[in-house]
Amino acid sequence: MPVIAGVEVWDTAIGVAVLGLDDQGMKIDDVTIRRTLNQGLLLGKPAGHPRRPNEGQNSGAADNKLRGVDVAEANLSGGSYAGIEVYAAQAKFENCSSNSNHRTSNKNALYEPATRHAGAGWIVQGERNMFIGCTARSNAGHGWLVEWAHNVFIGCEAEGSSWAGTVSGAAGADEAANWYISRNARGTRMVAPVSYNPPEKPASLYGFYIENKIYDLRITEGTAKDDRIGDGNMLGRRVYITGEIGANVVIEVEELRHSTSPAGQLTKEAYNVMRG
Repeated sequence: MPVIAGVEVWDTAIGVAVLGLDDQGMKIDDVTIRRTLNQGLLLGKPAGHPRRPNEGQNSGAADNKLRGVDVAEANLSGGSYAGIEVYAAQAKFENCSSNSNHRTSNKNALYEPATRHAGAGWIVQGERNMFIGCTARSNAGHGWLVEWAHNVFIGCEAEGSSWAGTVSGAAGADEAANWYISRNARGTRMVAPVSYNPPEKPASLYGFYIENKIYDLRITEGTAKDDRIGDGNMLGRRVYITGEIGANVVIEVEELRHSTSPAGQLTKEAYNVMRG
């Protein structure tokens, strides 16, 4: 089980890529990555990687543990890359950050599946991963893109996405979401997630952007603040849902409370468990 620890990487195409046949159970600690053309950290094989068809749809890189990984200024090529890209299963991230990644593509690209991770802090296209105390700050794209199922986020933050200081070309501020949650992200659990925009410059358009038809989603004790525009102008920005959502969804962000579960479901289920 390889170990990567205490490494600092500057000015490469990809900072660190974990793609090999023996890529499971690794420990990746205290790694700093700066100024990459593409991804800062690539964990697992994305769709389209030349080795992935030979291994089925399993992207690999399972059961890895990452602590204190710090990525900044990725996607300098102007492509569709995020600072940290996770195509793995059952990985655990603690106190990792992805900040100040760049974007030159326009707002439409942020909401197209193939390009929406351009300049993002994170894209999570794997299952059953856990993120504890991780952050995405001042990125030119979305803060977090949560695309696949059954991932857990505890005390994670997204701040200042589509930040005026990191966009260029056709990209603009006030375009991205701090948290983008795909309809395929069923089973997602978020405890005390934070969306925040500081007062200095324009940043994210949405706190939590949630696609329609999602089901089995829990967001509890969420925060969505924008010190630049204030609470009075947060209508439709704190939480934005693209259409009707499915069953078993609970969203608690600031004063917003939404649940699609029947009111008596918890009592009924608890009673049946006790009887069983």
